Amino acid sequence: MTQYVVAHCRKLKTPAGLRNVVAHNSRKAVYDHELHPLLSMPDYIKHPELRKHNEGDRPDAEAVFKRRSDRMKDAELLRKPKKDAATAIEVVISASPEWFAKQTPKDVKAYFADARKALTDRFGAENLLQWNTHWDETSPHMHVLFVPIMATEKGNKYTSSEFLGGRNGLREFQDFMYFRVGKKHGLERGQEGSKARHKDQYDWARETKAEADRLKDTARELEAERRQLERETEKLKETEFEVNCKMKALSEREQEKVMNKARDKYFGRD
Repeated sequence: MTQYVVAHCRKLKTPAGLRNVVAHNSRKAVYDHELHPLLSMPDYIKHPELRKHNEGDRPDAEAVFKRRSDRMKDAELLRKPKKDAATAIEVVISASPEWFAKQTPKDVKAYFADARKALTDRFGAENLLQWNTHWDETSPHMHVLFVPIMATEKGNKYTSSEFLGGRNGLREFQDFMYFRVGKKHGLERGQEGSKARHKDQYDWARETKAEADRLKDTARELEAERRQLERETEKLKETEFEVNCKMKALSEREQEKVMNKARDKYFGRD
């Protein structure tokens, strides 16, 4: 079975989006500084026993925003970012589940280390905001966050589209990750046009909500059917009662006819 590099980029369009991703990646609400669970495990934590392999820095959102602000100041940007500019870029690195099943933790950590080096070479170590590997979800994966600043002939520019390579950038990015990382670790290039995506807690929450809404709709439909069935059953009971009454009345009249007929015959009235 062919096993693939999984590498995806996405724009975090708002400060709130970045804040949520940082919180998810740092696991600050899940584990203490020694990775001991704080409260009950969230539903997206599928393998808490593997949390010991989680690596990376764990800054809170304020620290990440300060890193972003400091980088933007140091870059001496040609112009301020547009109001609708993406706040950050997130890259998620993983691989086919079958590949992980055959690797040792040391091999997987080496894969993530090579991927992180390749990403900082491509996007700039100075633009790095946060990185974390997670082993405690469905499959091991790595999140890497960057502020989208790139050097041009005229100076540093804040641009998420050009940072990702423009129209053909994501396709070229898949080639880059294969030749720099995947090939070394026995993985093939990610399938072009693949719909596969890593699911973080927010994807999971959206899907869970959609499934919950669907189940609620189904429950409402079943409840309506149950009530309709109860109404029909009640009508059947009423009909049965009326029929029994009519049958009883008919039976009594028939009995009276038989008695009258016997009486007439006995008294010679026929």
